[in-house]
Amino acid sequence: MTLLDRLQCPACGASLRAAGSTALHCVRCQATIPVQDGIVTLVQARPGTHAAPEIHDVDQAIDPDRVEQQYRDIRDAAGARWPDALGTTLEVGCGTGLLSRSLLGHGDVGGVVVTDPSLKMLAACRGALQGAGLVGHVPLMFATLSGPEAGFREGGFDTCAGTSALRHIHDVPNFLQHVFRLLRPGGRAFFLEPNARYHRAIMQALADIVAQLIMRDPTPSPGRHKLLDLLARARRTSMHQGDLTALARLDDRHVFVAEQIEQSGREVGFAVAEALPIGRFGSGAAMAAALCEQMDLGAPLRDQVVGMMPAYASRYLPLLADRDLSPSLLLWFEKSIGPRPARFSPPAPDRDAEAAPPGTAAAAAGGVSRHALRLRADPDGEGTVVRLSGWCIANAEVSRVRVRIGAAAGTASPWLPRPDAHAAVNANGVVSNWTSLCCGIEETLHFPDVSPDPEGLPLIVELVMAAGPVIRLPAPSRLVPGEEITLKA
Repeated sequence: MTLLDRLQCPACGASLRAAGSTALHCVRCQATIPVQDGIVTLVQARPGTHAAPEIHDVDQAIDPDRVEQQYRDIRDAAGARWPDALGTTLEVGCGTGLLSRSLLGHGDVGGVVVTDPSLKMLAACRGALQGAGLVGHVPLMFATLSGPEAGFREGGFDTCAGTSALRHIHDVPNFLQHVFRLLRPGGRAFFLEPNARYHRAIMQALADIVAQLIMRDPTPSPGRHKLLDLLARARRTSMHQGDLTALARLDDRHVFVAEQIEQSGREVGFAVAEALPIGRFGSGAAMAAALCEQMDLGAPLRDQVVGMMPAYASRYLPLLADRDLSPSLLLWFEKSIGPRPARFSPPAPDRDAEAAPPGTAAAAAGGVSRHALRLRADPDGEGTVVRLSGWCIANAEVSRVRVRIGAAAGTASPWLPRPDAHAAVNANGVVSNWTSLCCGIEETLHFPDVSPDPEGLPLIVELVMAAGPVIRLPAPSRLVPGEEITLKA
C-alpha cells in the first residue's frame, strides 16, 4: 500500500488518483484535491491555516542538538513502550520539522505523511528535511491538515505523532477519536504537550517575582510589560480550559492535566492512555530561562528573574506530584489488537449554579471580592451591545463576570494585565499575585435579541466563581442605553 492509498476523498471516502502533478481526483465523485508545489491541500481557506514560518524562526537552521535531545527525551520517557519500528506514520502539526528530522533521521519509520495547517510551514519543513539530506530514503508525503478532516483512511497508519500539536487543536477528545480510527489495531499515538500543573506553578511563582519587582520600582518598563503579557495570556488559557467557545479564539488553547487526558484517551477507546513526564525542572530556573529567551528580555531583567525563580518556585513546586515536576508530558496512547473496547461520548455541559445574593453561603464561598467595573449599553442594529471594562479580584478564583439583560446573558473573563489594580488592593499579597496582576476585563457583549429600551434594560451582574458559586454584585436594577454605570467595591 502506498502513501496515496492511505488518503481518501474528503467528500465521499473513495480512493484518490494522481492527475498529473497538480491535483488528485476522486475515482467516484470526481472531486479534485489541489496539489500545490507537491503538497496535498486537504485544508483550504480556513481560519488559522496560514501560519507564517517566520513565527517559528525558520530563517535559522534547526539546531541538530535540539533534534537529538528531543528524540532522546521521547525515547527515554516511552521506555519499553517504544516499538521496534514505528511503521507508516502520520505526523500532526509538523511546524518547521523538529520531530520530522528525528523520525526520518533515526530510521524508525517506513513512510511518513507530514501534515500541518499551513502550506508555508509545510514548505519550510520540507526545505529543512531536504537540507539535512533526509528526503528520498522512505516514502514521504506532505499534506495540509487542521483537525479531524476526512481525508485519511481508517486503519491506514501504524503511528500518529506530534509535538506541541494537541495544544492547538480545538476539540481534543474529538481529535483523539479521529486518531483512534486512523490507527490500525495495535498502533500507537504519542504527543509531546505542556504539563498544566507545572506551568501553573511556574506562572504563580513568576507573578510573585513581578509583584516583588513592582514593589521595588513601580516605574513601568518594556521588559516588565512582556512579563505581564505572558502572565495574562497564560491566565486566559488556564481560565478557559473546557470552554470550547472561548478557546476557539486562541492559538495556544490547551495545557494538559495528566489524569484528565488519560481519561479522555480511555473514553475514546485506547487500551493504553498514559501521561509520562519528560525530564525534571525541579527548581524552575531552567523554565524561567527558556521563557525569558522566548520573550527576548534584556540581560539584567532576565538574570533577575532566573535568579529569583528557585526561591519563589519553592512555594509551589513541592506541592506537585513527581510526574508533574516536568514542564512537558509525553501523551502515549495504544490501540488494542482486538475489538474497540469503548466509544467516546462527550460529557453533558455544566450548568451554572443559581446566583445567590450577597451574604448567603454561596457568596461567602467566593471570599472577599474587590472590583471596579464599568458598563454601558448601546443600540446595535435591532439589538444591544454592552461594553464591560474594569477589573475584578477575589480571594477565590473568579472564572468570569456575567451580565444578565432580562433572560439573555453574556460573560467575560478577567485576565488582562492590571498592575494598577494589584498595587491598589493587593500590596500585602492577600490574594494570589497571578490573580491580582491579571484581573482586567475589556469586552463587548452582544445581545442581538434585546431591543434598546429608553427606560432602561433589566440588569443583573454576577461573579461566576471557578469553584461553582455565583455571587450577585450590588448594581442598579436597570441599565439605560447611552449611560455608563460604575460598580465599585
